[in-house]
Amino acid sequence: MSYNKKAHLRANIEAIRTVLILDKEKRTATDDEKELMQGYSGFGGLKCVLNPANSLTDISSWSKSELDLFPLVAELHRTIRDITSSEKEYKQYFDSIRNSVLTAFYTPPEIVQAIGDAIKDSGIDVNRFLDPSAGMGEFSRDFMPFSDSSIEKISFEKDLLTGGKNGKNDPLKTAENDPLKLCRSNSKKLFSGLGSKRRRFKPELNLIFIGLPR
Repeated sequence: MSYNKKAHLRANIEAIRTVLILDKEKRTATDDEKELMQGYSGFGGLKCVLNPANSLTDISSWSKSELDLFPLVAELHRTIRDITSSEKEYKQYFDSIRNSVLTAFYTPPEIVQAIGDAIKDSGIDVNRFLDPSAGMGEFSRDFMPFSDSSIEKISFEKDLLTGGKNGKNDPLKTAENDPLKLCRSNSKKLFSGLGSKRRRFKPELNLIFIGLPR
C-alpha cells in the first residue's frame, strides 16, 4: 500500500488540534479524542511541511508535485496558530514539526512484538521500563510483556507535539523539552540495585532500556 500523504496530513491535523485543545482546557481526553490522537503518525514522510504556507503567495515556492498538499499544510499552520497562546508558542510547535521531518521513524508493531516476545521468552522479570526516544509510543503502548499496570514506565520524547500526544493518551512520564535532564533526575531510581548484578546476569534484572536509534 502506498503512503497517502493527504490522509496522514489530515489525521495529524486532527490529532494536533485535539492535543492542543486538551492542553488549553486542562482536561483528559474522551474516548473519541483518544481515537483521533491514535491517528497521529508524525511528519517523517512529509517534507512538504518544510515549505512556507502562511499565505497564497507562498504557493509559488512549492514544487508542482506537492501543490495538492498546500491547503492541508496551510490548515496545519492555522490550527496551531489559532489554538496556541502566542506567536512564540506557535513558532516553537512548528519548528518542532520541521525538525522532526528527518528524525521521525516508524517502528512496525510486528518488530515491537517480536522484541517483546524475545524478552518474555528469556524469563526476564521486568518492573522498570525506560524508552529514551518514545516517538509515537509504540513500545510503551504495545510492548506486551510490560502491559502490567504495576510496571514503572518512563518515556522521553523531544518533539513537542509527539510528546504532548503521548502524555494525553498514555499514563507515562514523558519529557518533551529536556530528556537528558529528566533522565539524570530519575537515574538513581531507575538504576538502583543494578550494581550488585553487574558481573553476573540474573533473570530478575529489572530494568529494560529500549528504543531504536534515530
